[in-house]
This record gives sequence, C-alpha cells and structure tokens, in this order.
Amino acid sequence: MTEVHKCTLRHKDSGGMPKLAPNASFRERLARSMRELINVNPKNFSCRWYFHNQSVAKAEQRRHIHSRYNYIIHPFSTLKSFVDVMFFMVWSLQLFFDPIFENMTTRNSAFDKLNNYICFPIQISVITSFFFMGYVDRRENEIVIEHKRIVLKYLKTYFVIDLISTELFHILLRVVSRFGFDESQLNWMDYVNVCCLYLRLGTLLRYLDDIGRMLKVPKKMRRSVYHIVRTYMWLHNLSCLLYFIPHVIYDDDWPEDSWLVVAQVHPTHDAGILKIYAECLLMTACFFFGASPGKYPVLLFNEQVVLALVAFLGRLYTLYLLADVLRMFGIVGLSESNYERKLAQLKEYMISNRLPRELRTRMITYYECKLQKRFFNETEILNSLSERLRAEIFLHSARSLTSRSKFFRYMSSANIAQLIGIMRLETYAPGDVLFRPGQTTEDIYFISTGTVAFFSNVGDELCHFEDGEVFGLTIDGTGFKHYSAIVLETSELFLIDIDSFFQFIGQFPQAYHYVIELAKDRMYLFRKLKEARSENLNSCLSDLRCGRLLEKRKLRHTEGN
Repeated sequence: MTEVHKCTLRHKDSGGMPKLAPNASFRERLARSMRELINVNPKNFSCRWYFHNQSVAKAEQRRHIHSRYNYIIHPFSTLKSFVDVMFFMVWSLQLFFDPIFENMTTRNSAFDKLNNYICFPIQISVITSFFFMGYVDRRENEIVIEHKRIVLKYLKTYFVIDLISTELFHILLRVVSRFGFDESQLNWMDYVNVCCLYLRLGTLLRYLDDIGRMLKVPKKMRRSVYHIVRTYMWLHNLSCLLYFIPHVIYDDDWPEDSWLVVAQVHPTHDAGILKIYAECLLMTACFFFGASPGKYPVLLFNEQVVLALVAFLGRLYTLYLLADVLRMFGIVGLSESNYERKLAQLKEYMISNRLPRELRTRMITYYECKLQKRFFNETEILNSLSERLRAEIFLHSARSLTSRSKFFRYMSSANIAQLIGIMRLETYAPGDVLFRPGQTTEDIYFISTGTVAFFSNVGDELCHFEDGEVFGLTIDGTGFKHYSAIVLETSELFLIDIDSFFQFIGQFPQAYHYVIELAKDRMYLFRKLKEARSENLNSCLSDLRCGRLLEKRKLRHTEGN
C-alpha cells in the first residue's frame, strides 16, 4: 500500500479509540467509557480554544491514548472539567463560610455535617485526582501528561495548601493535642486553614473565567465579574478580621466606646450573625474604598489600627484594579484591543451588506482562527528581523507540516526554511471550495493543519487528506480538472504556484523524483476511487475512505453555496 492510500485511511481512525465489538462485555464497555472520560474531548471549550481545528485535537487524542501515560487525566478531558467544577463548588463554599465560623461565631452543627460528610470526601477525591491530572505548561506552550512531572509540580505548589484546607488538618490537630498539647493552644491553627483557602482564590477565579468562556460570555464581561467576585472576597475576609481582632483583645471585657458595642454587635450582646456580618461589611467597605469614615465613630487605638490597615490595603488594591481595567480596555493590551476593533468593523460590514447568516458565521470563524484574538502587523515585524531569525520563524510555523510530510526529508533545514519563505499561508473556513471540476489548479497545497475532502465531477466523495499531505501535483498539465476539493474544518494551508515550486525543487534530485512519483500515485488513486464510485463498487475499503463506516455522513456542497 502506498503512502497515498495510508493517508486516506488515517483520517478515519483519527479519533484513536478502537470500536467495541457488538458483544462486548460490561467490563469492556466500562473501560471504554473511562478512557473516553480521561481522554481529550474535542468538544471541550478549552480544547477548541487551544487547538486550531479538530485534526490537531484528534492528533493529541491519539498521542495520549498510545502513550505509556494513557491513565493520566488529560487537561482537555471531560473528567478534568468535572473535577474543576467540584473544586470550584467545595472550595468556594468553604472560602465563604470558614472565615465566618472561625472569626465571628461558633461552628454550626448543620455546616459541620455538610463539611464532614460531603465536602471532606470530595476534597480528598479532588486532591487525589490532582496527582493523575495533566496540565498545560503556559510558558513552554506544552501539554504535560508525564506522571512524574505532574506529581512533582503538585507537591511543589498546592498539595500542602490543599491538605491544610481540608478537615483532615483539624483531625491531625486533635490527634496532636492528645500528646501533651492543650487543644485550646492549637486553636490558632484554624486560621492557617483560612489563609490556605485564600491562597487558592486565584485558582477559583480562573475556573470562574473558564465557566464564562464555556457559556460564551464576552471577555470584558468575564473580567468584570472576575473583579467583582475578587473584590467581594477581599471585603468578606477583612470584615471577619475586623470583628475577630477586637474579640481576641477584649475577650469578655468590652469597653463602652468600642464601635462594636455602639453598634450592638459585640459577643455579649448576643446579636444575630446576619446583623454582625452586615455591620462589619459596611464598615470595611467604607474604609477600603475611602468612601466615608463609617457609620460609627472609631475611638480606640487597636480598632483604628485595624481600619487603617484596611484603608491601606484598599488603596493598593484600587491601584491594581485600575491597572488591570486599563489593560482590559486596550491601553496595555493593544493587540487584543486591535483585534476587537477589527472584529467590530467586520460585524458592521456584514450587517451593512446584509450578508447571509451562514456566511457571517464562516467569516467570524475565519477571523478567530487566523488572528487568535490578537491583531498585529506581521509583515512589519518579519521585515525588521534578520534573515536567520525569519528562517527559524518559518520553520517553527511549519513544524506540523515538515514533521509529517516525507517530502521535506530530502532537504536541509535551511532549504526547507527557504521554501516555506516563498510560500503563502492561508486559513480556510469549513465549506470553502479550493477548486471545482473544470478548473485547472495553479497552486500546490500543503496542509499544515486541517482536513480537505475530494469529490468527483458527479459529486461523489472520494477521500480525505489531512495534516502533512500535499495535493495539486500534476504531470500532464491538466491538474485536478475532473475533481473538486472542499475544506471540512478550519484549516491552514501553505500555497505555492506550480512553476515556482518545480523551479525550486529542481536543484534537489531526490525531492524532484519523489514529487513525480507522488503525482503519479495521486492520479492513479483518484482514477480508481472514481471508477469504484461509478461502478457502485461499495467495498469495505472504499466505504472506509469516504467515511461511511466510521463517521456520520454529511452533505457536502461542491458549488460553494
């Protein structure tokens, strides 16, 4: 079987998961379901954001399945999303209630039952799963699934913090108190638990942002919610401290001029928790934002120190908030702001020209994939670099293509960079027609990422080409005049006109010979597939190539409509 035949088959097993037999046992079906839960889910919103198209996502799916770490929970899997939701719910619940019960009032029996019988088991399960959960290294732009790296990273970062945040930490304290320590002397350790919970606030806000992206909430609205929630959590914790510190200092001897006594929320007054919390939150907000001196006069030195600290933290936080808001609206994040302006102009253009909804969707998809939510003058940047740096950038941008295509094995890295430099990179949206029957191709296409389907002149779907494939080759000057090519998903293709291509590879005899043989194989393959369709020879192999066996058949529009 030639390389061409292999490429037509490769698209069909791109999901990586072998089909189950109809008589598969319950154990086999359960194992299959677990593999699907921990493997890449191409429909995951993070997966769609990270990868350009489905073919790249499925390539990552195959890499995970066939690696020695196929038991690791992939960061773009369904189970990872479920664990994130559990983490967000449980840690948010404790982040809100623990400061209240540790600082303002005694623990509630109902909350203790909820914490011991529901939250604690979930926390232990989540912490255990983190030892088997891959992550995305943002600095290296790498998906890590090696078990040793995952364990070391978690141990070095959040393991101790998460462990102290659980009820297990309180159990350990009670055990320690039995070996000569007074339990009352260890009560201060409860506040370490609250501090560790707040160290995870950034993680909770990131998960909140992920939920917003999943629901397709606009970025500026997500960032606004992000700042509102974080600001409230700061006010929440400072409000609890505002009540706790005087309580520790005064114990049962409360002075009459304390603002807590004047507000009638001190412990000896037996006020309700809602009234205590509301008064403390209002006082904290007044000093945090510098809006007013508060509802009650603050005369005692220790209370003045606490509120002065609240005011100082509020000023620092306000400066940080202002800087982030400026970045969000484009003063710092210039490329994101330029992208949003370009996208807004595109939408106005489509509305004013009354373009159909399907075409508008395709144009927006193209912009999102092509620009990756950034807009900058690529030509100006490349022209300012040295020739060597430009060559390295070209090689990096085409790494997916050069690593998969056998054609590039016959040239050195410098020659490959030179060839990529004279090509042009085009992004195509799903449904774009590259050429139709009767047209003579003037370009040769190299698929960097994506999938292209080929049809006969009567509309029969013949085969699919994927990453690393080259088409448009001809040896008789007629090109693919009897066939059409349609893009199935958002794809990136390198294009070069035929004359320039053959002029370049003429200096590489092995590459030239490979291209000629590949062109013969392609034309032979297309003739055979077309004959099989015209004679209605629906063999298993031809059905597999056109997608009848392993994927749901779709209606492809060959006229570009």
